[in-house]
Amino acid sequence: RLGVTDVYLSPIWSSTPGSTHGYDVTDHAQINPELGGLKGLKRLSARARELGLGLIVDFVPNHMGIQGGHNPYWEDVLRHGQASRYAHFFDISWHPLKRALDGKVLLPVLGDQYGRVLERGELQLRREGGHFTLQYWERTLPMSPRSLSLLLGWVEAALPRGTDTGVRAELASIAKEAESAAKQEDFEFNPYDQSTKWTVVTELPGWLSLKRDIYEFTGGAHGNYGTGALLWDKAANQRRDPVALFVSRSAFDAALRSAFCDALDRERAKRRGAPVDRNSGDSFDECLTPSSLTVLLGSSNRQQFNRVGLIADPYAAGPYAEGSYEVTLPVTSAVIKAVKPEYRALFSAGR
Repeated sequence: RLGVTDVYLSPIWSSTPGSTHGYDVTDHAQINPELGGLKGLKRLSARARELGLGLIVDFVPNHMGIQGGHNPYWEDVLRHGQASRYAHFFDISWHPLKRALDGKVLLPVLGDQYGRVLERGELQLRREGGHFTLQYWERTLPMSPRSLSLLLGWVEAALPRGTDTGVRAELASIAKEAESAAKQEDFEFNPYDQSTKWTVVTELPGWLSLKRDIYEFTGGAHGNYGTGALLWDKAANQRRDPVALFVSRSAFDAALRSAFCDALDRERAKRRGAPVDRNSGDSFDECLTPSSLTVLLGSSNRQQFNRVGLIADPYAAGPYAEGSYEVTLPVTSAVIKAVKPEYRALFSAGR
């Protein structure tokens, strides 16, 4: 008689224990046992059908709760990082502008600076069954198997000489298991690796231009690559920044930006199979400031600089899968005009 046609249900998935609203979902694949689980839902559905009523289930995929360690997907991401099978479930900026955070998740959980918290002993390593966790007051965080293997190796080495051999053997066994778990994540277990390779770009009578290729692995799904430049002034016997040979960084940018952006977009379009729209709002479609990149001064005649190489490292001009972008431009009259007067004789127009 009231005109009711349907029963409305707010989120019915598993949520944070004790939740009164259900919007802090912890598992979209399970009906909340506190509401009766799947059996309870079927009974409700059957009874509603008997009464001629339908069911309307309200849920939004991005309604999730991550507090308290109750969300198995989030906990797996914290444990395995980008290697987690659920990493794509969450909108995580894995490659922020601050490179020290590349491949990491930054959580605002500490009540003070990290060093002070560590000195006060507020971070405690605990073992729960076959897992190790990091305890910070009431907050429990999972340990990555990659860091755990290295950590336990340090612990075993720091044990007093009289420590029972059984304890040492157990630590070694757990460390081995952690190493195996890391290998199962489809990348080689390697707690840290770094290498640098220098290549001669060109050598003029009084100058040496070098390129530096850098590789670094500090944990995560993959290592990171980067580049650098070194310009050596033989007469002064000192290193110089290539951009420092120009009147200013803005003058350097103004002389190269247009040609560089056009060449960069052509290469992007070639790799992506579609034209680039710089106004798309995607940071990987925007042009870059030339002076912010690795700048290499080159020469085809080994007498004067007549080429300028610009390298955008991975994540600068495109996602990691696209790799780095390298654009080589000829020195033009506009470029020479932007050079400081005392260095202009070092440059000539190129082709």
